[in-house]
Amino acid sequence: MLLLKAVGLGKVFHPRTAEEHRALSGLYASLQSGSCLGVLGMSGAGKTTLCRLLAGLLSPTQGGVQYFGPDGPLAARPPIGYIAPGVQPSLALTPREWILSWVAGVGASAGKADLFTEEFSGLQADIGDWNAPCSRVSAAGRLAMLRTLIDIVDPPCVIIDDPVPAGDASAQDLVEWVCDLTRHGKAVLWATSFPDRVERHAHEVILLDHGLAVAKGAVEEWKRRSFSTTLEAAVHWHLDQHRSLLEEGHS
Repeated sequence: MLLLKAVGLGKVFHPRTAEEHRALSGLYASLQSGSCLGVLGMSGAGKTTLCRLLAGLLSPTQGGVQYFGPDGPLAARPPIGYIAPGVQPSLALTPREWILSWVAGVGASAGKADLFTEEFSGLQADIGDWNAPCSRVSAAGRLAMLRTLIDIVDPPCVIIDDPVPAGDASAQDLVEWVCDLTRHGKAVLWATSFPDRVERHAHEVILLDHGLAVAKGAVEEWKRRSFSTTLEAAVHWHLDQHRSLLEEGHS
């Protein structure tokens, strides 16, 4: 089922000023339930801008985002799970206080805290002291808290702006969680600079470069077009092709 569609989506920061920056331009994409859309690109490609636009944290300056439910188009944005490097539990709160703040935030009764606490009890090894500030919880532990919260709230769509740095062992946990989400019918968009993280699980991949979608398609299609054996090699091939065309256009 179609859940979300980006139609000619674009964002310009500081328009009509000396600092004008076009972060995203004319992007078309859709998210279907039970599928993962991988969005690849280097730093500055437009991945974070796209994630924030789809999650409703930024307003577009071009195009728009359409949301859908079982009965068709929705008038308002549905709940969306969002994980990004800057999205984390408040470091000043304890894990228990953070859980209670979310219970209030989703409009649940105080009794709902029992469910939250029960679900989070499995994270004891990651969290450590429930009554110490979240600043003492490891980055992997804070990510596990966000993942568990999303599992409890159960939104139809989850957007991940990859928060896991290169070489971090928790990346594999994130891959397995994304697989589990899609198996349970969720739509997932995973924006990352690391092609290997989405290679086996993304149903479709979009490559961004300086705000433009330069390639789009299934992983195997990417490999076939570029005569590559890995998605990473295919990404480099597509980027080289795109930039060669740009250089020819400017020559």
